[in-house]
Amino acid sequence: HWHSLNILPYRTLDNKIDGVVLMLLDIDAMKSANEQLRHSAEFLRGVTDTVRVPLLVLDADLKIIAANESFQSTFKVSPEETVNRFLYSLGDGQWNIPRLRELLEQVLPKLHTVTDFEVEHDFEGIGRRKMLLNARTLSQTNDRQPMVLLAIEDITERSQAEATLRESEERFRTLFELGPVAVYYCDASGVIQNFNRHAAELWGRAPARGDTDEHFCG
Repeated sequence: HWHSLNILPYRTLDNKIDGVVLMLLDIDAMKSANEQLRHSAEFLRGVTDTVRVPLLVLDADLKIIAANESFQSTFKVSPEETVNRFLYSLGDGQWNIPRLRELLEQVLPKLHTVTDFEVEHDFEGIGRRKMLLNARTLSQTNDRQPMVLLAIEDITERSQAEATLRESEERFRTLFELGPVAVYYCDASGVIQNFNRHAAELWGRAPARGDTDEHFCG
């Protein structure tokens, strides 16, 4: 058991120390709770630093309790610039984003879990980025205020690739439909999958999708 020992001298009427009072308090439960809290904090740091996406742990007032290594490297900040600071004050207010405020102050308190909340913003040092935010309220015991876990996934490159792919598909469809020649294509077994209007005009009828007539797929 852990104990706290307090020693207080007592004096006589002529102000001489005549003895001491020893007070021994059992603090084992408190010591065990503090040790569990320390292990929990270490576990939380280990988990957040292992996750590859940027993570923030916020208290109920949106002050940053922890920021993982991925967050620091992605947004080019140090722990001293993030931990124990209010989220909206980071980087001269670059995180004071209306969509983010909506998520943390309006949506999350009602739902407790939010998935794939999209935010696009100009960030200092890394430029304009598109982010998917996933947030969860973490309840605590002993009537302590809940914490918020905020995961930030940078989907800028993926979004750009998807936009390029859509543009390529639109160009293909335009060329396919408006090209001056008859075009149709089949799968590996010879089944027609698509055709343009020139193919229908050439053959006098629209070849049915799934048609295996050798006239069309031979």
